[in-house]
Amino acid sequence: MKLDSTMIRAHMACPRSYYWRYIRHIKPKSPAAALNFGGAIHKGLEVMHKKLSLTEGLQAFAEAYPEDLDDRRTQKIGRAILTDYYSQRASEFGLDIQIETGFAYEIPYNADGEHHHALIVGRIDRIRKGRNDPEEIWISDWKTASRIGPSYINKYVRDIQMGIYYLGCTFITNQCDGVAIDVLPVQKTTTQPQLYEFDYSTFDDQILEVLSREAEEIHNHTRSNFWPEKWTHCSSFGACSFQDLCYHPEFAERTLDALYEYEIWEPWKGIIKEDGDGTADNRAGDPVVNGSSGMDSR
Repeated sequence: MKLDSTMIRAHMACPRSYYWRYIRHIKPKSPAAALNFGGAIHKGLEVMHKKLSLTEGLQAFAEAYPEDLDDRRTQKIGRAILTDYYSQRASEFGLDIQIETGFAYEIPYNADGEHHHALIVGRIDRIRKGRNDPEEIWISDWKTASRIGPSYINKYVRDIQMGIYYLGCTFITNQCDGVAIDVLPVQKTTTQPQLYEFDYSTFDDQILEVLSREAEEIHNHTRSNFWPEKWTHCSSFGACSFQDLCYHPEFAERTLDALYEYEIWEPWKGIIKEDGDGTADNRAGDPVVNGSSGMDSR
């Protein structure tokens, strides 16, 4: 079983939404402006860091986001975000160790009275040296956000995605001294980046415990084909993308054709090698690391 942070967070939020996206492999047809805009900003940042060029970063963003999808997430705002980021962070580009680096490691879990392993995969935006100590190694994760306040920042104090990345960095470099959230405001009033730093070293056991528990539950739900709804998730982030399917199950199949399209989520592509039967090509207990990050590792 292969999982990434997006899948795990979806299951933690609502197993039924996990079912629709990762078992039935469907997603809304209409483009999500926030997701597309954030992905384009990430692409611009990746190219900017690898090429050490604001111009090439802006070009990469323009190619990934060729038109405005709403009034807030515009090409103009995107260019301002990248320009302000370059102005504030370019002096620290020399701290880069790896950019957009894939990782994979196995975690154990028990199910059906047997021992199993799940492969946890993902990509870290940036692995860098410490800003104050070059012997330290930090994760920097880029986040675009339209609303930034205490509740937004506090959620990263203990965040499962960052926990997964923290362990991934540890597998890649044998060290991780902290997690930095580099927030890029999607606002008309300011696009200045804001940096927040967290220590995840005390959460090692808790992160592994959460991952093992979620892997076991996903295993059991898959085997029984029982995916319960969590009603508390229905209105999260505006509304769950699969509300119509859950609220009106008698029209589910008809709604699928009208509002959704088929797409398999495979974040492990390019990170791990798979043999002919589709199983991961790595030995139990060993990390699988993608070394083709475009940069030299430390």
